[in-house]
Amino acid sequence: MQGRAILLYEKSMFQRKKKRRRKGNAPVTATEPDASDSDSNSDSDDEGCFGLADADSKAIYCKDFVKEPNDGKEWGKSVDPIMRQYISTKLCRRDMTDRYFNNPPRKPPTGECCDNCVRNAMVSASSSAPSRPTTPERQSPPSSAHSTPSKDRNANGKRPIVRGEPRTRRKLEEHLKSAREALEPSRTLAPPDLPRKI
Repeated sequence: MQGRAILLYEKSMFQRKKKRRRKGNAPVTATEPDASDSDSNSDSDDEGCFGLADADSKAIYCKDFVKEPNDGKEWGKSVDPIMRQYISTKLCRRDMTDRYFNNPPRKPPTGECCDNCVRNAMVSASSSAPSRPTTPERQSPPSSAHSTPSKDRNANGKRPIVRGEPRTRRKLEEHLKSAREALEPSRTLAPPDLPRKI
């Protein structure tokens, strides 16, 4: 069974804003847990990495997350830190959910399993693909070559519009005349009560 889930989030989820003050001018406590509230085996380098299964997973995933700066500001939206990390990761989302839920080991997928895998595959394909051949620059045509109006460029480097010739109008009139001549015999065969104007 295959399916696709789309996770929508507001951009204010990743915006930082000043902490709001209460009426007593006491700062509002941050909704994010600080380093003292996190796991006992976390380092100061792992700041912003919350709730992952073990120390090894922190070492794997923390390098790609948005670090939480200590600038006295808070996030625009109070969201579970794991959800913020899940959205901001550049690694496979499926691997991250497997670590978070302690899923058993699985075989790697044969194709792309998430948007990050698709993006990484496109980047690696474009970097490994040979460069496209370049078109040699066009040399100026010899003076004997006839240049058509569509190939001449004006001072701005644009090709001027080629106006239609009067012959096309004449062809249209000839076409209408031949159509009328083809319909003339049907006029004589038509009953008299039908309109005869063409």
